[in-house]
Amino acid sequence: MNLHRRNRWVQVLYPLFAYYVLYYVSDEIALSYLGEGREMVALLFATVVTLGPIALLYQKALPSKEDIPKTRREWLMEGLYILGIALLGLKINLLAQNLPLLEYSSGYGKASYVLSSGSIFLRILVLGILTPFLEELVFRGLILGQMLGWMDVKWAVVISSALFGILHFNVVQFLYATIMGVLLGALYVKTQKVWATWAAHGLCNLLVLFLIG
Repeated sequence: MNLHRRNRWVQVLYPLFAYYVLYYVSDEIALSYLGEGREMVALLFATVVTLGPIALLYQKALPSKEDIPKTRREWLMEGLYILGIALLGLKINLLAQNLPLLEYSSGYGKASYVLSSGSIFLRILVLGILTPFLEELVFRGLILGQMLGWMDVKWAVVISSALFGILHFNVVQFLYATIMGVLLGALYVKTQKVWATWAAHGLCNLLVLFLIG
């Protein structure tokens, strides 16, 4: 691998590493002070701590090009894309929860417990707004956005989606998040807008929260 190509991968993997360290260290620190039963508050703290540095990395790597739709037709089409992906994500989540792999994935059980803790307001804030925004900045904005500058589109979407799945740390969520990542990646490729993938991701999480629990 030549130096130029290695530098490209460093530019992609550096924000992933920064996200992982900041988020999970912050979460562990918060949990050590808050104690058991306050996992959602710890996630809120970790998300807020991580958002600032990641947003700065995003602005530095990819200067803002988040154009707002200008016509009613553009608003309608992007709204339909967002709604369609959110509904597909809900369906994929339902299928994932019926996989026979559940009994072999203790990590999924722990994640489900954490994501169902806290007040409904706190879960809406964390799961429906802040966490999707952070994850979209990292995986669609920074990682996929930079890969698209030097890699085949299909491979860029697949690799960024696989990384998204891997960082969920259990088999069931890996499958769900990877497929969802492909859908969100396709939306990003089409729109070049993180706000669009954030809206789809957040809406999907809210649908899962209210319809599945």
